[in-house]
Amino acid sequence: MPRSNPAGAERRLAIVAFVADYWRTTGYAPSLAEVGKAVGLRSKSSVSHQVGRLVEDGVLAMDWGVMRSLRVVAPTEVGAETARANGSGLSVGAVEMHSREPL
Repeated sequence: MPRSNPAGAERRLAIVAFVADYWRTTGYAPSLAEVGKAVGLRSKSSVSHQVGRLVEDGVLAMDWGVMRSLRVVAPTEVGAETARANGSGLSVGAVEMHSREPL
């Protein structure tokens, strides 16, 4: 059954946009704490849950246990329909993507 939560989808889109922008401006990935602060999540568990959903949906990738490994995955690697088909409410094309090799 598809998951749908408009507020959650907006938050996940904000996370993707923040991660992409952070990479563009700093050249490395944000920490989960920085992601949480940027999108208004106070709990590390909430940030981890939202990021986990985005990883599961194929929108973000990260090496669990490796600090600052979060990255946006290019739509060609993900399949642009993945995020739409699974009910996450995210349009992969809504955020400027970069390749698996970050800026």
